[in-house]
Amino acid sequence: CLAVSVAGLSVASVLAQVSRPGPLASKAMASWLKSAWVRRLAAAIGATMLAAVNAADAGVCAKATCDGPRTTGEFVAQKLAGYDKTQRPTCADRRATVVEVQLRLTQVNEVDQKLGIMSLSGYMRMWWRDPRLAFNGTCTNEIVLTGEYMQGIWTPDIYIDNLVKKTTDGFPESIIVAPDGSVNHIAQMKLEVKNTLDLRQLPYDKHEAKIVLASYSQDIKNLRLVARGGTVGASSGVGISAAPMANNVWQLPEGVETSGFETEGRLTVSGDWDYLHLVIPYARKPNFLFNQVVVPAILFLLVAYIQFWVAPTVAPARAALAIIPVLIMRTLSNSVYRSLPEGSQQMWLADNLNVLTCLCILAAVEFGVVQFSLLVETAREDKLKGLKGSGPKAKEMMEKASVNTETLVHMLSRYSKKPASTNNAQDDNNAQDANNAQDANNAQDAN
Repeated sequence: CLAVSVAGLSVASVLAQVSRPGPLASKAMASWLKSAWVRRLAAAIGATMLAAVNAADAGVCAKATCDGPRTTGEFVAQKLAGYDKTQRPTCADRRATVVEVQLRLTQVNEVDQKLGIMSLSGYMRMWWRDPRLAFNGTCTNEIVLTGEYMQGIWTPDIYIDNLVKKTTDGFPESIIVAPDGSVNHIAQMKLEVKNTLDLRQLPYDKHEAKIVLASYSQDIKNLRLVARGGTVGASSGVGISAAPMANNVWQLPEGVETSGFETEGRLTVSGDWDYLHLVIPYARKPNFLFNQVVVPAILFLLVAYIQFWVAPTVAPARAALAIIPVLIMRTLSNSVYRSLPEGSQQMWLADNLNVLTCLCILAAVEFGVVQFSLLVETAREDKLKGLKGSGPKAKEMMEKASVNTETLVHMLSRYSKKPASTNNAQDDNNAQDANNAQDANNAQDAN
């Protein structure tokens, strides 16, 4: 309005200046402009233009007159007086209320692999239309309700089916109402949701985290859930809208670090209830586990194999090379299972560690077999050495047996008998001589 008024005054001023000749005008022009009829004509044109401008100014300002609520307080006074928040919108014409849902994901905080819980932060946003809240938008394009004002209107009773914990204390929450009655509910929150992890390909595993939404009390006859911009009763629309973010452990969809990502909402109908699945695909970045578990396990297995090139007689060195890798393998396994579920699910990384541990144990068993064999061989070498040392004595006995014409077995049996008395050396000699004489007689008789 002010701009139009200024324009009208400017035109009138120009016309007024034309009626008065300036110093630069020529004498002929000055003479012509001094004529009374020209001045009267200029004044009439200026008055007409000024009246037209003022009329347009008045029309524009009249059109911009504010007839609707200017503040939240005026909106509440006009629209919430007699408003029944227990009655859902479109209930009178028996149509189901359509609620669009979307999670604005801002950060994936943590994934507890042992319990299968994902912690994430973001804004849960819901849209629906409530004709009872429509208002004249000549004063403002939207009304923002916060705090106690939000408690005065109907909101859908949406819950998270796989929720573990939700934190909203201290986070902002608001409802924005448009002139046509469209309602947008925004709530910042921190969620922890339960999911099942498929760890069979660990550390190259891929997963899908799901946030399952449903109405607590309204079935599909009264309320339909759909992702933002989707079609009722079908998997469509944008369920997750993620802001640019980075994560050191998990790889989110491509481009998330620069432009974020979006995923489609998946809708399932169980019985008479809508279940909307908001899906977050993610995969593990394998470098950490590969470099800190797989590579060291292979290297320590090679250390266990070094004992095969160490002399068997160096038992302490071989024992260290056989036992230490087994203990290290067990420590690596414990560190892996410290953050993984203690279930019966087979995992590539765990199987890899088990195989390498078995190979290390077999190397230790080989060390034990070698040491046992060395003990056996040592005993046999001692016996062989003793046998070789008794060779000259055996040869002497054979010659003596040949002289005495008796068998070697008979002679050996006499050597194995103990003397009756060891008190007197003379008695021993006499007894030996007597035995020798008797043996000689026996041998003579036998011949």
